[in-house]
Amino acid sequence: MARRGAKGESGGRARPPPAKLRVHGLGIAAKFSIATSAVVAASMLVYAIVLNGLVSSVLSREIDEAGVLAVRALSVTDIESWRREYGTGLPPGSTQGTKTQVDQVTFNVRRAQQIAESGSRVHKKILDAVILDAERRAVINGAGTVGLRSVHATRKDGEIEIAEGLYDKQGQSHPARTYAAPLKDIQQKIAGWAVVALSEEAIEQTLGRVLRTLFVLTALFIALGLMVSWLVAQRITRPLQQLSGDMEIVARGDLEHRAKIAGSDEIGLLARTFDRMTQSLKDARELERRQAAQDHQIQIAREVQTALLPESLPQIDGFECAAGFQPAAGVSADYYDVLPGRDGAWNLIVVSASGSGVPAAMVTTMGRSLMKAAAESEDSPAQLLRHTNRLLAPDLRRGMYVSVIVVRVQPARGEVVVANAGAYPLVRIRAADGATEPIHSDGIALGFDKGPVFDRTIKDKSVSLEAGDRLVLCSPKIFKIENDAGAAIGEPALVRLFQREAGKHSDVFVSLVLGAVARHRGAAAQSADVAFLTVKRSR
Repeated sequence: MARRGAKGESGGRARPPPAKLRVHGLGIAAKFSIATSAVVAASMLVYAIVLNGLVSSVLSREIDEAGVLAVRALSVTDIESWRREYGTGLPPGSTQGTKTQVDQVTFNVRRAQQIAESGSRVHKKILDAVILDAERRAVINGAGTVGLRSVHATRKDGEIEIAEGLYDKQGQSHPARTYAAPLKDIQQKIAGWAVVALSEEAIEQTLGRVLRTLFVLTALFIALGLMVSWLVAQRITRPLQQLSGDMEIVARGDLEHRAKIAGSDEIGLLARTFDRMTQSLKDARELERRQAAQDHQIQIAREVQTALLPESLPQIDGFECAAGFQPAAGVSADYYDVLPGRDGAWNLIVVSASGSGVPAAMVTTMGRSLMKAAAESEDSPAQLLRHTNRLLAPDLRRGMYVSVIVVRVQPARGEVVVANAGAYPLVRIRAADGATEPIHSDGIALGFDKGPVFDRTIKDKSVSLEAGDRLVLCSPKIFKIENDAGAAIGEPALVRLFQREAGKHSDVFVSLVLGAVARHRGAAAQSADVAFLTVKRSR
Protein backbone atom coordinates (compact mmCIF):
# COMPACT_ATOMS: atom_id res chain seq x y z
CA MET A 1 0.00 0.00 0.00
CA ALA A 2 1.32 3.46 -0.87
CA ARG A 3 0.42 6.63 1.03
CA ARG A 4 1.44 10.23 0.91
CA GLY A 5 0.83 12.84 3.61
CA ALA A 6 2.29 15.88 5.31
CA LYS A 7 2.90 16.83 8.91
CA GLY A 8 1.18 19.88 10.33
CA GLU A 9 3.03 22.76 11.89
CA SER A 10 2.20 23.52 15.48
CA GLY A 11 3.00 27.18 15.18
CA GLY A 12 5.60 29.77 14.22
CA ARG A 13 8.15 31.78 16.10
CA ALA A 14 7.38 35.35 17.00
CA ARG A 15 9.27 37.82 14.86
CA PRO A 16 11.66 40.14 16.69
CA PRO A 17 10.80 43.84 16.49
CA PRO A 18 12.60 45.59 13.64
CA ALA A 19 15.63 47.74 14.49
CA LYS A 20 15.07 51.47 14.67
CA LEU A 21 15.85 53.14 11.37
CA ARG A 22 18.55 55.78 11.39
CA VAL A 23 19.88 58.19 8.78
CA HIS A 24 23.36 57.30 7.55
CA GLY A 25 25.42 60.15 6.12
CA LEU A 26 24.01 63.58 5.30
CA GLY A 27 20.30 64.15 5.61
CA ILE A 28 18.07 65.76 2.99
CA ALA A 29 18.25 69.17 4.73
CA ALA A 30 22.05 69.17 4.74
CA LYS A 31 22.25 67.99 1.12
CA PHE A 32 19.72 70.61 0.03
CA SER A 33 21.61 73.38 1.89
CA ILE A 34 24.98 72.35 0.45
CA ALA A 35 23.57 72.14 -3.06
CA THR A 36 21.87 75.53 -2.76
CA SER A 37 25.02 77.15 -1.35
CA ALA A 38 27.10 75.64 -4.14
CA VAL A 39 24.68 77.04 -6.73
CA VAL A 40 24.76 80.47 -5.07
CA ALA A 41 28.57 80.43 -4.88
CA ALA A 42 28.88 79.39 -8.54
CA SER A 43 26.35 82.05 -9.57
CA MET A 44 28.20 84.76 -7.62
CA LEU A 45 31.52 83.64 -9.10
CA VAL A 46 30.14 83.89 -12.61
CA TYR A 47 28.55 87.23 -11.71
CA ALA A 48 31.88 88.51 -10.33
CA ILE A 49 33.77 87.45 -13.45
CA VAL A 50 31.22 89.05 -15.74
CA LEU A 51 30.94 92.23 -13.65
CA ASN A 52 34.71 92.55 -13.36
CA GLY A 53 35.00 92.25 -17.11
CA LEU A 54 32.26 94.84 -17.65
CA VAL A 55 33.77 97.31 -15.15
CA SER A 56 37.23 96.79 -16.59
CA SER A 57 35.87 97.36 -20.10
CA VAL A 58 33.98 100.52 -19.05
CA LEU A 59 36.99 101.97 -17.21
CA SER A 60 39.31 101.08 -20.08
CA ARG A 61 36.97 102.73 -22.56
CA GLU A 62 36.65 105.79 -20.31
CA ILE A 63 40.42 106.26 -19.89
CA ASP A 64 40.82 105.79 -23.63
CA GLU A 65 38.23 108.50 -24.29
CA ALA A 66 39.99 110.85 -21.86
CA GLY A 67 43.42 110.09 -23.33
CA VAL A 68 42.16 110.61 -26.88
CA LEU A 69 40.57 113.95 -25.94
CA ALA A 70 43.71 115.10 -24.13
CA VAL A 71 46.09 114.21 -26.95
CA ARG A 72 43.80 115.82 -29.49
CA ALA A 73 43.80 118.98 -27.39
CA LEU A 74 47.59 118.99 -27.57
CA SER A 75 47.68 118.31 -31.28
CA VAL A 76 45.20 120.91 -32.55
CA THR A 77 47.99 123.34 -33.41
CA ASP A 78 50.37 122.45 -36.21
CA ILE A 79 54.08 122.01 -35.45
CA GLU A 80 55.11 125.33 -36.91
CA SER A 81 52.70 127.17 -34.67
CA TRP A 82 54.23 125.36 -31.70
CA ARG A 83 57.69 126.48 -32.79
CA ARG A 84 56.56 130.05 -33.44
CA GLU A 85 54.58 130.43 -30.21
CA TYR A 86 56.68 128.44 -27.77
CA GLY A 87 60.18 128.45 -29.24
CA THR A 88 62.20 125.72 -30.70
CA GLY A 89 62.19 123.64 -27.59
CA LEU A 90 64.91 122.42 -25.34
CA PRO A 91 68.01 120.88 -26.80
CA PRO A 92 68.26 117.09 -26.47
CA GLY A 93 69.49 116.03 -23.03
CA SER A 94 68.83 119.49 -21.53
CA THR A 95 66.99 119.58 -18.23
CA GLN A 96 66.52 123.33 -18.04
CA GLY A 97 65.01 125.88 -20.38
CA THR A 98 63.88 129.46 -20.51
CA LYS A 99 61.11 130.56 -18.20
CA THR A 100 58.85 131.06 -21.20
CA GLN A 101 59.39 127.52 -22.38
CA VAL A 102 58.78 126.05 -18.92
CA ASP A 103 55.63 128.11 -18.44
CA GLN A 104 54.29 126.97 -21.77
CA VAL A 105 54.97 123.34 -20.95
CA THR A 106 53.23 123.74 -17.61
CA PHE A 107 50.30 125.41 -19.32
CA ASN A 108 49.94 122.64 -21.87
CA VAL A 109 50.19 119.88 -19.27
CA ARG A 110 47.52 121.52 -17.14
CA ARG A 111 45.38 122.01 -20.18
CA ALA A 112 45.66 118.34 -21.13
CA GLN A 113 44.96 117.24 -17.54
CA GLN A 114 41.86 119.40 -17.33
CA ILE A 115 40.60 117.97 -20.61
CA ALA A 116 41.38 114.42 -19.52
CA GLU A 117 39.62 114.75 -16.15
CA SER A 118 36.61 116.74 -17.29
CA GLY A 119 33.36 114.71 -16.78
CA SER A 120 35.31 111.75 -15.42
CA ARG A 121 33.97 109.26 -12.84
CA VAL A 122 37.47 107.90 -12.20
CA HIS A 123 40.50 110.01 -11.33
CA LYS A 124 42.96 109.87 -14.22
CA LYS A 125 46.49 110.97 -13.44
CA ILE A 126 48.52 112.48 -16.33
CA LEU A 127 52.07 111.25 -16.06
CA ASP A 128 53.36 113.31 -19.01
CA ALA A 129 52.32 115.49 -21.95
CA VAL A 130 55.06 116.17 -24.50
CA ILE A 131 55.69 117.11 -28.13
CA LEU A 132 58.09 114.93 -30.08
CA ASP A 133 59.68 115.42 -33.48
CA ALA A 134 58.71 113.37 -36.48
CA GLU A 135 61.07 110.55 -35.54
CA ARG A 136 59.81 110.60 -31.91
CA ARG A 137 63.33 111.11 -30.63
CA ALA A 138 63.78 114.78 -29.74
CA VAL A 139 61.49 116.55 -27.29
CA ILE A 140 60.32 119.78 -28.86
CA ASN A 141 58.32 120.93 -25.84
CA GLY A 142 58.31 119.29 -22.45
CA ALA A 143 60.38 118.59 -19.42
CA GLY A 144 61.16 114.92 -19.99
CA THR A 145 61.08 112.01 -22.37
CA VAL A 146 58.39 109.39 -23.07
CA GLY A 147 59.59 106.28 -21.18
CA LEU A 148 56.90 103.67 -21.87
CA ARG A 149 57.86 99.99 -21.90
CA SER A 150 55.07 98.54 -24.03
CA VAL A 151 53.65 95.13 -23.08
CA HIS A 152 50.88 94.91 -25.67
CA ALA A 153 50.68 95.55 -29.37
CA THR A 154 49.93 99.14 -30.31
CA ARG A 155 46.31 99.75 -31.34
CA LYS A 156 44.78 102.75 -33.11
CA ASP A 157 41.77 104.99 -32.68
CA GLY A 158 41.70 106.74 -36.01
CA GLU A 159 45.14 108.43 -36.36
CA ILE A 160 45.79 108.18 -32.62
CA GLU A 161 48.08 105.38 -31.53
CA ILE A 162 47.41 103.77 -28.13
CA ALA A 163 50.06 101.74 -26.29
CA GLU A 164 49.91 100.00 -22.90
CA GLY A 165 52.76 99.11 -20.54
CA LEU A 166 54.89 100.45 -17.68
CA TYR A 167 55.80 104.13 -17.66
CA ASP A 168 59.10 105.05 -15.94
CA LYS A 169 59.10 108.44 -14.33
CA GLN A 170 61.31 109.81 -11.54
CA GLY A 171 62.66 106.36 -10.82
CA GLN A 172 59.20 104.72 -10.49
CA SER A 173 57.25 102.51 -12.82
CA HIS A 174 53.55 103.10 -13.30
CA PRO A 175 51.04 101.05 -15.25
CA ALA A 176 50.09 103.48 -17.96
CA ARG A 177 48.79 104.12 -21.44
CA THR A 178 50.23 106.54 -23.98
CA TYR A 179 48.24 108.29 -26.64
CA ALA A 180 50.17 109.66 -29.62
CA ALA A 181 48.56 112.03 -32.14
CA PRO A 182 50.43 113.25 -35.24
CA LEU A 183 51.27 116.95 -35.64
CA LYS A 184 51.22 118.07 -39.27
CA ASP A 185 52.81 121.01 -41.07
CA ILE A 186 51.22 123.24 -43.67
CA GLN A 187 51.69 120.57 -46.34
CA GLN A 188 49.88 118.07 -44.03
CA LYS A 189 53.01 116.05 -43.51
CA ILE A 190 53.78 114.59 -40.11
CA ALA A 191 56.28 116.92 -38.49
CA GLY A 192 55.92 115.76 -34.91
CA TRP A 193 53.86 113.87 -32.34
CA ALA A 194 51.79 114.98 -29.37
CA VAL A 195 52.00 112.35 -26.64
CA VAL A 196 49.95 112.07 -23.43
CA ALA A 197 50.71 109.39 -20.80
CA LEU A 198 47.82 108.47 -18.44
CA SER A 199 48.21 106.31 -15.36
CA GLU A 200 46.17 103.05 -15.04
CA GLU A 201 46.52 102.94 -11.26
CA ALA A 202 43.04 104.41 -10.85
CA ILE A 203 41.60 101.54 -12.92
CA GLU A 204 43.41 98.95 -10.83
CA GLN A 205 42.26 100.60 -7.60
CA THR A 206 38.67 100.75 -8.81
CA LEU A 207 38.76 97.10 -9.93
CA GLY A 208 40.25 96.15 -6.57
CA ARG A 209 37.38 97.87 -4.76
CA VAL A 210 34.87 96.16 -7.04
CA LEU A 211 36.45 92.74 -6.39
CA ARG A 212 36.51 93.29 -2.63
CA THR A 213 32.88 94.34 -2.71
CA LEU A 214 31.97 91.30 -4.79
CA PHE A 215 33.86 89.01 -2.40
CA VAL A 216 31.98 90.42 0.59
CA LEU A 217 28.64 90.18 -1.23
CA THR A 218 29.43 86.60 -2.32
CA ALA A 219 30.20 85.58 1.24
CA LEU A 220 27.00 87.25 2.47
CA PHE A 221 24.87 85.66 -0.24
CA ILE A 222 26.37 82.21 0.45
CA ALA A 223 25.69 82.57 4.16
CA LEU A 224 22.18 83.86 3.47
CA GLY A 225 21.53 81.06 0.94
CA LEU A 226 22.82 78.48 3.41
CA MET A 227 20.57 79.78 6.15
CA VAL A 228 17.48 80.14 3.96
CA SER A 229 17.97 76.77 2.30
CA TRP A 230 18.46 75.12 5.69
CA LEU A 231 15.22 76.65 6.98
CA VAL A 232 13.35 75.65 3.82
CA ALA A 233 14.80 72.13 3.92
CA GLN A 234 13.86 71.78 7.58
CA ARG A 235 10.32 72.86 6.76
CA ILE A 236 10.17 70.32 3.93
CA THR A 237 11.79 67.44 5.79
CA ARG A 238 9.94 67.88 9.08
CA PRO A 239 6.80 66.11 7.71
CA LEU A 240 9.06 63.43 6.23
CA GLN A 241 10.69 62.90 9.61
CA GLN A 242 7.26 62.65 11.19
CA LEU A 243 6.18 60.18 8.51
CA SER A 244 9.37 58.20 9.13
CA GLY A 245 8.42 58.03 12.81
CA ASP A 246 4.97 56.77 11.85
CA MET A 247 6.59 54.11 9.67
CA GLU A 248 8.78 52.97 12.57
CA ILE A 249 5.70 52.59 14.76
CA VAL A 250 3.98 50.52 12.09
CA ALA A 251 7.18 48.51 11.54
CA ARG A 252 7.10 47.56 15.23
CA GLY A 253 3.73 45.92 14.65
CA ASP A 254 1.17 48.64 15.46
CA LEU A 255 -0.99 48.39 12.35
CA GLU A 256 -3.68 50.54 13.98
CA HIS A 257 -1.41 53.58 13.86
CA ARG A 258 -2.14 56.23 11.24
CA ALA A 259 0.00 59.07 9.92
CA LYS A 260 -0.81 62.48 11.44
CA ILE A 261 0.25 64.48 8.38
CA ALA A 262 -2.51 66.37 6.62
CA GLY A 263 -2.24 68.31 3.40
CA SER A 264 -2.90 68.18 -0.31
CA ASP A 265 0.72 68.27 -1.45
CA GLU A 266 2.95 65.33 -2.36
CA ILE A 267 3.85 64.58 1.26
CA GLY A 268 0.18 64.52 2.22
CA LEU A 269 -0.48 62.15 -0.68
CA LEU A 270 2.42 59.99 0.50
CA ALA A 271 0.95 59.91 4.03
CA ARG A 272 -2.49 58.87 2.75
CA THR A 273 -0.90 56.21 0.55
CA PHE A 274 1.04 54.95 3.56
CA ASP A 275 -2.18 54.74 5.60
CA ARG A 276 -3.86 52.73 2.83
CA MET A 277 -0.82 50.48 2.67
CA THR A 278 -0.95 50.01 6.46
CA GLN A 279 -4.65 49.12 6.29
CA SER A 280 -3.97 46.71 3.44
CA LEU A 281 -1.14 45.19 5.45
CA LYS A 282 -3.45 44.83 8.42
CA ASP A 283 -6.10 43.15 6.27
CA ALA A 284 -3.47 40.90 4.71
CA ARG A 285 -2.12 39.93 8.11
CA GLU A 286 -5.62 39.16 9.35
CA LEU A 287 -6.25 37.12 6.22
CA GLU A 288 -2.91 35.39 6.70
CA ARG A 289 -3.81 34.63 10.32
CA ARG A 290 -7.16 33.20 9.30
CA GLN A 291 -5.57 31.27 6.47
CA ALA A 292 -2.92 29.90 8.83
CA ALA A 293 -5.61 28.84 11.28
CA GLN A 294 -7.60 27.27 8.48
CA ASP A 295 -4.52 25.53 7.09
CA HIS A 296 -3.73 24.25 10.57
CA GLN A 297 -7.25 22.90 10.95
CA ILE A 298 -7.08 21.32 7.49
CA GLN A 299 -3.74 19.79 8.37
CA ILE A 300 -5.17 18.32 11.54
CA ALA A 301 -8.16 17.01 9.58
CA ARG A 302 -5.79 15.51 7.01
CA GLU A 303 -3.74 13.84 9.74
CA VAL A 304 -6.92 12.46 11.30
CA GLN A 305 -8.16 11.27 7.93
CA THR A 306 -4.81 9.67 7.11
CA ALA A 307 -4.81 7.95 10.49
CA LEU A 308 -8.16 6.34 9.58
CA LEU A 309 -6.59 4.59 6.60
CA PRO A 310 -5.70 0.97 7.23
CA GLU A 311 -2.13 0.71 8.51
CA SER A 312 -1.83 -2.57 6.64
CA LEU A 313 -4.08 -4.66 4.45
CA PRO A 314 -5.19 -8.09 5.67
CA GLN A 315 -3.72 -11.28 4.29
CA ILE A 316 -6.64 -12.90 2.42
CA ASP A 317 -6.14 -16.58 1.76
CA GLY A 318 -5.72 -17.17 -1.98
CA PHE A 319 -5.68 -13.44 -2.85
CA GLU A 320 -3.17 -10.57 -3.10
CA CYS A 321 -4.51 -7.20 -1.97
CA ALA A 322 -2.80 -3.78 -2.28
CA ALA A 323 -3.89 -0.12 -2.27
CA GLY A 324 -2.68 3.20 -3.67
CA PHE A 325 -3.46 6.56 -2.12
CA GLN A 326 -2.22 10.06 -3.07
CA PRO A 327 -4.47 12.91 -1.93
CA ALA A 328 -4.44 16.30 -3.58
CA ALA A 329 -3.72 19.42 -1.52
CA GLY A 330 -5.72 19.69 1.69
CA VAL A 331 -7.98 16.89 2.77
CA SER A 332 -9.12 14.15 0.46
CA ALA A 333 -12.64 13.48 -0.76
CA ASP A 334 -11.63 9.92 -1.74
CA TYR A 335 -11.03 7.04 0.62
CA TYR A 336 -10.42 3.32 0.66
CA ASP A 337 -10.75 0.67 3.36
CA VAL A 338 -10.86 -3.10 3.90
CA LEU A 339 -13.50 -4.15 6.43
CA PRO A 340 -14.10 -7.64 7.86
CA GLY A 341 -17.50 -9.18 7.03
CA ARG A 342 -19.53 -12.19 8.13
CA ASP A 343 -18.27 -15.74 7.71
CA GLY A 344 -14.60 -14.70 7.18
CA ALA A 345 -15.37 -12.46 4.23
CA TRP A 346 -13.60 -9.13 3.56
CA ASN A 347 -15.21 -5.97 2.15
CA LEU A 348 -12.97 -3.90 -0.14
CA ILE A 349 -14.34 -0.34 -0.30
CA VAL A 350 -13.48 2.75 -2.38
CA VAL A 351 -15.45 5.91 -1.49
CA SER A 352 -15.58 9.23 -3.38
CA ALA A 353 -17.66 12.22 -2.26
CA SER A 354 -18.87 15.03 -4.48
CA GLY A 355 -17.04 18.33 -4.23
CA SER A 356 -13.75 18.85 -2.42
CA GLY A 357 -12.23 20.21 0.73
CA VAL A 358 -13.34 19.75 4.33
CA PRO A 359 -17.10 19.22 3.64
CA ALA A 360 -16.39 16.40 1.18
CA ALA A 361 -13.84 14.87 3.54
CA MET A 362 -16.38 14.97 6.39
CA VAL A 363 -18.99 13.22 4.27
CA THR A 364 -16.45 10.59 3.23
CA THR A 365 -15.48 9.99 6.84
CA MET A 366 -19.15 9.71 7.86
CA GLY A 367 -19.79 7.11 5.14
CA ARG A 368 -16.71 5.13 6.12
CA SER A 369 -17.72 5.10 9.81
CA LEU A 370 -21.27 3.97 9.04
CA MET A 371 -20.09 1.18 6.77
CA LYS A 372 -17.49 0.02 9.27
CA ALA A 373 -20.16 -0.22 11.97
CA ALA A 374 -22.49 -2.28 9.75
CA ALA A 375 -19.98 -4.39 7.78
CA GLU A 376 -20.00 -7.45 10.04
CA SER A 377 -23.79 -7.56 10.41
CA GLU A 378 -24.82 -7.37 6.72
CA ASP A 379 -24.83 -10.38 4.42
CA SER A 380 -23.99 -8.69 1.12
CA PRO A 381 -22.46 -5.50 -0.31
CA ALA A 382 -25.91 -4.30 -1.45
CA GLN A 383 -27.35 -4.74 2.03
CA LEU A 384 -24.37 -2.85 3.49
CA LEU A 385 -24.96 0.07 1.11
CA ARG A 386 -28.73 0.16 1.79
CA HIS A 387 -28.09 0.32 5.52
CA THR A 388 -25.49 3.10 5.08
CA ASN A 389 -27.72 5.17 2.75
CA ARG A 390 -30.66 5.13 5.18
CA LEU A 391 -28.41 6.60 7.89
CA LEU A 392 -26.38 9.00 5.73
CA ALA A 393 -28.87 10.45 3.23
CA PRO A 394 -30.96 12.47 5.74
CA ASP A 395 -27.83 14.32 6.90
CA LEU A 396 -26.56 15.30 3.44
CA ARG A 397 -27.47 18.70 2.10
CA ARG A 398 -28.97 19.05 -1.35
CA GLY A 399 -26.41 18.45 -4.13
CA MET A 400 -24.07 16.31 -2.03
CA TYR A 401 -23.68 12.60 -2.68
CA VAL A 402 -21.22 9.77 -2.10
CA SER A 403 -20.29 7.15 -4.70
CA VAL A 404 -19.17 3.79 -3.28
CA ILE A 405 -18.04 0.49 -4.72
CA VAL A 406 -17.95 -2.53 -2.41
CA VAL A 407 -16.33 -5.85 -3.36
CA ARG A 408 -16.84 -8.71 -0.90
CA VAL A 409 -14.11 -11.34 -1.17
CA GLN A 410 -15.09 -14.81 0.10
CA PRO A 411 -11.86 -16.84 0.38
CA ALA A 412 -13.64 -20.08 1.24
CA ARG A 413 -15.51 -20.13 -2.09
CA GLY A 414 -12.92 -18.24 -4.16
CA GLU A 415 -15.48 -15.76 -5.48
CA VAL A 416 -16.31 -12.07 -5.11
CA VAL A 417 -19.57 -10.12 -4.96
CA VAL A 418 -19.70 -6.49 -6.10
CA ALA A 419 -22.24 -3.72 -5.47
CA ASN A 420 -21.79 -0.31 -7.10
CA ALA A 421 -23.50 2.85 -5.79
CA GLY A 422 -22.75 5.30 -8.57
CA ALA A 423 -18.98 4.58 -8.63
CA TYR A 424 -16.63 3.80 -11.52
CA PRO A 425 -17.16 0.20 -12.75
CA LEU A 426 -15.06 -2.59 -11.36
CA VAL A 427 -12.24 -3.44 -13.82
CA ARG A 428 -11.38 -7.10 -14.37
CA ILE A 429 -8.25 -8.21 -16.23
CA ARG A 430 -8.33 -11.88 -17.22
CA ALA A 431 -5.10 -13.83 -16.85
CA ALA A 432 -6.03 -16.27 -19.61
CA ASP A 433 -6.14 -13.81 -22.51
CA GLY A 434 -5.21 -10.45 -20.86
CA ALA A 435 -8.59 -9.01 -21.80
CA THR A 436 -10.00 -6.10 -19.81
CA GLU A 437 -13.65 -6.26 -18.75
CA PRO A 438 -15.63 -3.56 -16.92
CA ILE A 439 -18.12 -5.13 -14.52
CA HIS A 440 -21.27 -3.05 -14.17
CA SER A 441 -23.81 -3.40 -11.38
CA ASP A 442 -26.90 -1.27 -10.90
CA GLY A 443 -27.09 1.41 -8.22
CA ILE A 444 -27.24 5.16 -7.62
CA ALA A 445 -24.96 7.17 -5.35
CA LEU A 446 -25.66 7.50 -1.64
CA GLY A 447 -27.56 10.66 -0.76
CA PHE A 448 -29.68 11.03 -3.90
CA ASP A 449 -32.58 9.18 -2.29
CA LYS A 450 -33.36 8.47 1.33
CA GLY A 451 -34.43 4.86 0.83
CA PRO A 452 -37.05 3.46 -1.54
CA VAL A 453 -35.49 4.28 -4.91
CA PHE A 454 -31.98 3.49 -3.70
CA ASP A 455 -33.06 0.16 -2.19
CA ARG A 456 -34.72 -0.92 -5.45
CA THR A 457 -31.81 0.01 -7.72
CA ILE A 458 -28.84 -1.33 -5.79
CA LYS A 459 -27.94 -4.91 -6.79
CA ASP A 460 -25.27 -7.48 -5.98
CA LYS A 461 -23.34 -9.13 -8.78
CA SER A 462 -21.21 -12.25 -8.35
CA VAL A 463 -17.92 -12.54 -10.19
CA SER A 464 -15.94 -15.78 -10.55
CA LEU A 465 -12.18 -15.31 -10.66
CA GLU A 466 -9.65 -17.67 -12.21
CA ALA A 467 -6.12 -17.92 -10.88
CA GLY A 468 -4.17 -14.78 -11.96
CA ASP A 469 -7.28 -12.68 -12.61
CA ARG A 470 -7.07 -9.15 -11.22
CA LEU A 471 -9.73 -6.67 -10.06
CA VAL A 472 -9.19 -2.89 -9.79
CA LEU A 473 -11.50 -0.67 -7.73
CA CYS A 474 -10.84 3.04 -8.35
CA SER A 475 -12.39 6.47 -8.30
CA PRO A 476 -12.78 8.17 -11.71
CA LYS A 477 -10.69 11.07 -10.37
CA ILE A 478 -7.51 9.10 -11.07
CA PHE A 479 -8.11 9.56 -14.81
CA LYS A 480 -8.29 13.38 -14.36
CA ILE A 481 -4.70 13.94 -13.18
CA GLU A 482 -3.28 16.74 -15.39
CA ASN A 483 0.22 17.74 -16.49
CA ASP A 484 1.69 21.25 -16.98
CA ALA A 485 -0.15 21.61 -20.28
CA GLY A 486 -3.50 20.80 -18.65
CA ALA A 487 -3.85 17.43 -20.42
CA ALA A 488 -5.43 14.66 -18.32
CA ILE A 489 -3.83 11.23 -18.18
CA GLY A 490 -7.11 9.74 -19.44
CA GLU A 491 -8.94 6.45 -18.97
CA PRO A 492 -7.57 4.57 -22.03
CA ALA A 493 -3.93 5.02 -21.05
CA LEU A 494 -4.44 3.86 -17.47
CA VAL A 495 -6.64 0.89 -18.47
CA ARG A 496 -3.92 -0.21 -20.90
CA LEU A 497 -1.43 0.06 -18.04
CA PHE A 498 -3.74 -2.09 -15.84
CA GLN A 499 -3.87 -4.65 -18.61
CA ARG A 500 -0.11 -4.63 -19.28
CA GLU A 501 0.97 -4.94 -15.65
CA ALA A 502 -1.84 -7.16 -14.33
CA GLY A 503 0.41 -10.18 -13.98
CA LYS A 504 2.78 -8.45 -11.54
CA HIS A 505 2.54 -8.85 -7.79
CA SER A 506 -0.11 -6.51 -6.36
CA ASP A 507 2.42 -4.31 -4.51
CA VAL A 508 4.46 -3.93 -7.72
CA PHE A 509 1.27 -3.25 -9.68
CA VAL A 510 0.34 -0.37 -7.31
CA SER A 511 3.85 1.11 -7.54
CA LEU A 512 3.76 1.03 -11.35
CA VAL A 513 0.37 2.77 -11.46
CA LEU A 514 1.44 5.49 -9.00
CA GLY A 515 4.70 5.97 -10.94
CA ALA A 516 2.85 6.40 -14.22
CA VAL A 517 0.55 9.00 -12.66
CA ALA A 518 3.53 10.88 -11.18
CA ARG A 519 5.42 10.90 -14.49
CA HIS A 520 2.42 12.26 -16.35
CA ARG A 521 1.84 14.97 -13.75
CA GLY A 522 5.49 16.09 -13.78
CA ALA A 523 6.00 19.39 -11.93
CA ALA A 524 2.30 20.30 -12.00
CA ALA A 525 0.33 20.38 -8.76
CA GLN A 526 -1.85 17.35 -8.21
CA SER A 527 -5.32 18.32 -9.37
CA ALA A 528 -7.31 15.32 -8.06
CA ASP A 529 -7.21 12.59 -5.43
CA VAL A 530 -5.84 9.16 -6.24
CA ALA A 531 -7.39 6.23 -4.32
CA PHE A 532 -7.68 2.67 -5.59
CA LEU A 533 -7.64 -0.94 -4.42
CA THR A 534 -6.57 -4.00 -6.38
CA VAL A 535 -7.03 -7.69 -5.61
CA LYS A 536 -5.58 -10.62 -7.54
CA ARG A 537 -6.47 -14.29 -7.14
CA SER A 538 -3.18 -16.04 -6.55
CA ARG A 539 -4.47 -19.67 -6.78
